[in-house]
Amino acid sequence: MTRSQVTTILLPLVGLVAVLAIGFGGAALLEVEATYDAQTLEVALAVYWMPLTAMLTTLLTAGGLLWLLWRVMTHGPRSRLVAVIYLLVGFFGLLYSPLAVWMVYVGTPFELPLPFWTTTILDYTSLFSHAAGGAAMAGLLMLVLPRRPSPPAPLPGGEGRSSLPPSGEG
Repeated sequence: MTRSQVTTILLPLVGLVAVLAIGFGGAALLEVEATYDAQTLEVALAVYWMPLTAMLTTLLTAGGLLWLLWRVMTHGPRSRLVAVIYLLVGFFGLLYSPLAVWMVYVGTPFELPLPFWTTTILDYTSLFSHAAGGAAMAGLLMLVLPRRPSPPAPLPGGEGRSSLPPSGEG
């Protein structure tokens, strides 16, 4: 692989996996803390550690999404392949749980496997769903927005000249 292929294809995909892993891990950590708190009824965990963990995992997921969006939109040429992968992975992450529950409810001949953690970690309010939605948004923006910035418009005073007086004059 050449250096340009690594920076335009491989690094954005590694960033996508990292952001989704942060969102999934944060949601799993919050679920484990909630289960432990329900079993032990510790006041310190419920009052101090759970809000702190929720705040830190949310900030880490949002910061990772912001960094990923900034990185893929400003650095180097945008790849349509990466944009389509972002879009598909994001929509799949968002819609897997509702589709799996709907297929079980309707009773279709083929059903998506419904893991035990689907109802909480893949819920539409979880950090993983927010990370998947951010990935889908980044993929859509990469496809829709122009690849290069447009050249600046000419200034009103003529081509290449400013309407303001030079710095040495009055």
